[in-house]
Amino acid sequence: MPPKPKAQIQQKISQTNQFKQQYGKNRQPTITEQSSITSKKKLDIIAQKPVFIKDQDQPRSQPLPVSKGDEEREIGGGLRLRFEDAESELKSFDICSKYGPCMSLTRRERYNRAKSLDLAPPERISNILDAFPELSKNSIWHGRA
Repeated sequence: MPPKPKAQIQQKISQTNQFKQQYGKNRQPTITEQSSITSKKKLDIIAQKPVFIKDQDQPRSQPLPVSKGDEEREIGGGLRLRFEDAESELKSFDICSKYGPCMSLTRRERYNRAKSLDLAPPERISNILDAFPELSKNSIWHGRA
């Protein structure tokens, strides 16, 4: 077994001393207590690390991109819809059995199938699928069954 680096030994000593100050000098820490002390230290170390952009050595200085939930797109007729709301409406479409089964079909295929069978799917769903093509590929059940 290779010897431990000096920094690890020092860290273990400081953890033990910290425990003794908190719980008393004659008591040894239990395994659960030892792991919680170590986890807190690891979280502190992780929080201090800078975030790096792929293929660069400089820390990220620009703001993070806007989340998809804040993104709005036009769905037709001058109406605008946020990504979150579009996803919510499509999930409702997935759950509704009125438009036929949805297993092994994309949302677009299910919409077209329902339309060809005269099941009257809402035109709004087609507009959402056109505006948000990344949501048309899979249904809520994709990968679950």
